[in-house]
Amino acid sequence: MTKDILGRYRLDIAPKTRVGDLPLGRQQMIEIVRAVERNPHVLLLDEATAALGASEVEWLWELVVRLRREGKIVLFISHRWDEIVRFSNRVAVLRNGELVGMADTAELPETEAVRLMTGRATGEESFPHKPTLHGGVALSADDLRSDTLRGVGFELRRGEILGLGGLVGEGQGHLLESLFGAHRLTAGSIRVDGKPLDRPTPRRVIRAGLAYVPQERKTEGLLLSKSVGRNLTLAILDRLPCLFGIIEPRREARLTREAIEGARIRTRGGSEPIRNLSGGNQQKVLLERWLLAKPSILLLNDVTRGIDIGTKRQIYETIAAIARQGVGVIWYSTDARELVGVAHRVLVMLGGRVSAELKGADVTVDRIVHAAVMGSAKPAERRP
Repeated sequence: MTKDILGRYRLDIAPKTRVGDLPLGRQQMIEIVRAVERNPHVLLLDEATAALGASEVEWLWELVVRLRREGKIVLFISHRWDEIVRFSNRVAVLRNGELVGMADTAELPETEAVRLMTGRATGEESFPHKPTLHGGVALSADDLRSDTLRGVGFELRRGEILGLGGLVGEGQGHLLESLFGAHRLTAGSIRVDGKPLDRPTPRRVIRAGLAYVPQERKTEGLLLSKSVGRNLTLAILDRLPCLFGIIEPRREARLTREAIEGARIRTRGGSEPIRNLSGGNQQKVLLERWLLAKPSILLLNDVTRGIDIGTKRQIYETIAAIARQGVGVIWYSTDARELVGVAHRVLVMLGGRVSAELKGADVTVDRIVHAAVMGSAKPAERRP
């Protein structure tokens, strides 16, 4: 029965495959199929595209079109405006739990939607100016190989934001995890500030100055049963003053308070359970945790997935600010427009390899998408 259902939705997945072994995008597609198979009158898609690549979003679009033709109602929640325009007939804008606007989608300009969402006027540009590079090589990787990676090599300069693009599941996440020592390499070498990083493990990598913000904040990044304060200080506990082996609580509380204020985290205080916070504020906590550790290299795995536009802009500004201080950043995003806006260069991955390196004027959405699908950065308009 499972095989028949998956076949109807064009999903080539063996029925006995462990869901936990599938890429995040495939997991999301299975969730969607399970919901649609219940034949609902109303289907709620809450950030359903957040973990999907371009081809998977196209799959969902075709499914939504079919459901609309059948007379179903679809409530589609997304922070990606181009998807709102494409998927919906009408749009409702909420801010801080209140309905602040409703209109036919075709009649609501993006700039007005952003004003409604954020409560302030804005121009078309969503991204801060890209920082000036500091020169020296912060990290180099040579011929990295694993059960997923097929010989990846590159250099990251100080102050550079290096983007990782491509379709979901082409090795980007494993590359970041390999650099952080959480994905086993079978060959290759990593150097940080010119020094070899032998047999990388998370402990050794952190000591070498690297920090990693994972894609799945709730299962891979946060301790949901703990407080905001404990999640903030988790990476620097060994640096906090102790008395007889016990962390001095006033120092930790002051550090937590300063971090909450500096990162503009909406919370009742450091003692509030982090599970109570919105997704965007949870992400701020996770990012601020690693910034407190003052890393020299920051690895970001799709960190703006499923968060509102105001928080996204704050994250863009934060990362640009630390890059100006000389921190090297490697940033994987499923949103090609985001990579164009934030990155100095973009490495597009396909089949565990780097299929194209884009820089300067070549960093465009068309070239990223073309390299992700075709394996080269040849402009889409020149395709035969």
